[in-house]
Amino acid sequence: MAITLRPAEQVTQLRQFRAEVLMTSVQGQAYARTFETFKAELLRLVLQNQQLLTLEDQIIAQALSDFPSGSQATAQLSPALVALMNHAMDFLLTVASPELAAAVRTMRSDIDSLAGKPLRPTLEASNQLFETGASLG
Repeated sequence: MAITLRPAEQVTQLRQFRAEVLMTSVQGQAYARTFETFKAELLRLVLQNQQLLTLEDQIIAQALSDFPSGSQATAQLSPALVALMNHAMDFLLTVASPELAAAVRTMRSDIDSLAGKPLRPTLEASNQLFETGASLG
């Protein structure tokens, strides 16, 4: 199993997306917290499963393509990225703990509802929706 480290500029680009898109909304912050909660289990699963490692690498490559630096305001989940993410989540459901599996199921329905929409304004709309108890769907 070969693990390739990403160049520094790609890591910076991913961090910029996290800061400027995900962390500007209640829903995006919840995704980040979910990752933080399960990062040890996710890392273990990725390192134990070549298929999952390959999928995660493809997801990162597609995300880097879909979200070039400076495009955070208009970034959208492409059909290709959604398909890769769904494939990885399907795989995770077969190997994850019950707690991670529950989080994956919730995230999957969110990912499907976000496909093709501008992420930043859609996620930022969650700020008001979460205050009123409504949903994004």
